[in-house]
Amino acid sequence: MKKSVKSDSFTVLLLMEKFKIECILVGVLFNVIVGCHGRSDSCMRLYNEGGAPAVLQSPECSFEYIHPKNPNHTTKCQFASLKGRRKYQEDRVFCDLDMQIDLLGNLGPENVKIGVAAVFDGHGGKEASELAAQLLPYYIQLHISFLSQKEMELFEDGHHMAFPLETEFKSLETHLRRRMNESKTMEVIQEAVLLAVHDIDLTFSEVALRKHLLSGTTATIAIFVDNELLVANVGDSKAFLCSEMLQTSVDTNSKSTSMTSLQVLELTEDHHPDRDDENARITAAGGFVSLLGVPRVNGILAVSRSIGDVYLKRYGVIAEPEVKWHHLDASEVFLVVASDGIFEGLNTQEVCRLLHEAYSQDENQNYSRSFNCPFSSWAECIVNKAYEKGSTDNLSVVVIPLRNNVIT
Repeated sequence: MKKSVKSDSFTVLLLMEKFKIECILVGVLFNVIVGCHGRSDSCMRLYNEGGAPAVLQSPECSFEYIHPKNPNHTTKCQFASLKGRRKYQEDRVFCDLDMQIDLLGNLGPENVKIGVAAVFDGHGGKEASELAAQLLPYYIQLHISFLSQKEMELFEDGHHMAFPLETEFKSLETHLRRRMNESKTMEVIQEAVLLAVHDIDLTFSEVALRKHLLSGTTATIAIFVDNELLVANVGDSKAFLCSEMLQTSVDTNSKSTSMTSLQVLELTEDHHPDRDDENARITAAGGFVSLLGVPRVNGILAVSRSIGDVYLKRYGVIAEPEVKWHHLDASEVFLVVASDGIFEGLNTQEVCRLLHEAYSQDENQNYSRSFNCPFSSWAECIVNKAYEKGSTDNLSVVVIPLRNNVIT
C-alpha cells in the first residue's frame, strides 16, 4: 500500500546514527547528579531552546533518570511482528509496562510508574520506524521530567510573590499538593508525548535531509497512568479496546439467560489523505490527493500524517498526533495496538473475537493459550491469522491484557 524506496547504504547510515545515539546515552548514564533539583539553569535553557534532543546530546546536562529497559515481552505485554509477503520488515514495536519516571510534585521528586506501548509502521525503509522506537522512551522521560520541573518553578515563583516569608513553607506545602494533582500529571504526560513525537520527527528529519533518506513511519502510542489511558496517533496504525458486556435475555417462559457479548472501542482515527480535514490541509499547502489503489498524497504516500517523509512536509504531511484520554473500567479486557497490515486480513471485531475466544477457554480467567490459537502468544496468533487471511503488508501487534494488569 505504501511506496518503498531502498538502498544498501541505508542500513550502514542507520547503524552510524544508532552508534552515535548509544554513545550519547552512555555518557548520560555515567555523568549522573542526584535529584531533579540538581539540574542547572543552563540545562533548562538548553531544553527550552532545543527540547529533548538538545539535552540528550549535551554531556554537561547529564542527570539522574531511569534507563529504559528493553521491551518486556511478558504475559502482561505481548507483541509480535511478521514480515509477511513484503521483502523487508519495516515495522517496529515498543512495550514497557514498568517504565519509571521522575515527576516533581507533592513537595518534591516522585518516582511514578507508567506503561508505554507503541507501534511504528515504516515505509520507504526501516530507518524512521527504527529510530522512533529507539528514541521514544528517552524522549518521553526527558520531557516529563523537565515539564514537571517547569510546572514546579512556575508555582514557586508565584508563591514567593503571593505569600509572606514567615508563612511560606506551610503555604507552599499546601499549594504544591494541590498543584501537582492527578489532572496536572495527566497534562504533563500528554504534553510530553506530543513533544516526544515532535522531537523524534525533528531528529529523524535532520538525519534524513543529510543522508537523503526517503523513509517515514506511522506512530501509535498508548500510555497507562493508573487507570487512565492516553492514546496518541499519527498515520493509520490503530489502537482499540476489547470489552466484555454481559447481556441478559428472557424467553417466553420468563427464564433469563445471560451471555457475554463483545464490544470494540476504537481509540484512533486513520489519517488518510481523503479524510476531509486532511485533504483540506494538503490542498492548502499546495499538494494534491490522487487515487492510485488508495488515496495518496501527491500520488505517493498513503497516509497524511507521519514521522519523516521529509520531501512531502511542504505539501501538508505533518507529524502532529491526535490524542485521546480514556478511563479504563472493569469491562475492558484487552488493549490492542497494531499496524495496518493486520487489518488487511482482519477487522477490529475479528481481532477482539480471537482474543475473547482464547480468554474464555480458561475457566479460572487466567491468561493461557487457547486450542484455537496454535502459537506461543495471542500476539503471534493475530499476526499469523491476518497473514493467512491474505494480508500483503508487514504485520505487527501489541496485546495487553487489562484484567489483573492495572498500571499502578
